[in-house]
Amino acid sequence: PYVMVRNGIDVARFAFDAQARADVRREQGIPDDAAVIGHIGSGIPVKNTGFLIEVLQALDTQGVPAHLMLIGTGAEIEALREQAASLSCAARVHFVGVVGDAWRYYSAMDVFALPSYYEGLPISLIEAQASGVPCFASDVVSTESNVASGVQYLPLAAGAEAWARTIAVALGVSSASERRERSRAGAAAMIAAGFSVESLGEQLSGIYAGECTR
Repeated sequence: PYVMVRNGIDVARFAFDAQARADVRREQGIPDDAAVIGHIGSGIPVKNTGFLIEVLQALDTQGVPAHLMLIGTGAEIEALREQAASLSCAARVHFVGVVGDAWRYYSAMDVFALPSYYEGLPISLIEAQASGVPCFASDVVSTESNVASGVQYLPLAAGAEAWARTIAVALGVSSASERRERSRAGAAAMIAAGFSVESLGEQLSGIYAGECTR
């Protein structure tokens, strides 16, 4: 017998914030009207971050200029910097590093991408959906992460150009009101699925009291 305990997030904290969007873009030197792809876990080999730099270049050749915001750090960071420079897109690849306030950065993204080689249930996809960000993940990522129906799964074998064509459709900059509505819907889905900290607290209380059996 076992009990499934979900890793709840502070749903309200991850709600879309127009001011945070403007602030983060200003801090990173990204124009207000630029299309931004976001990624968390940058430089960790399993995250396959270099693939997104290829996607960025493919978008450019398809006439869809965009910026790539990479959050986190890992063993491949320097190699990623060199890759961006070799593909002449270094000015549009933003290496943010490790942050303690990731919720602000989701608001600055237009899409979130996770082309991992393998994953379980990435909490970053849960957070991104709570912020109303359209998500794209490799098809080896657990479909349990598609809590708010905000994740599209793509095969890595399709290549960067195919990913770029699919992502380009979602890169149109949404209005603040549209993002807020998607964020509200995403938050409601997280709460209903038990991915909020409040739901987690209730579940744990039930477990400690011996009342929770599932």
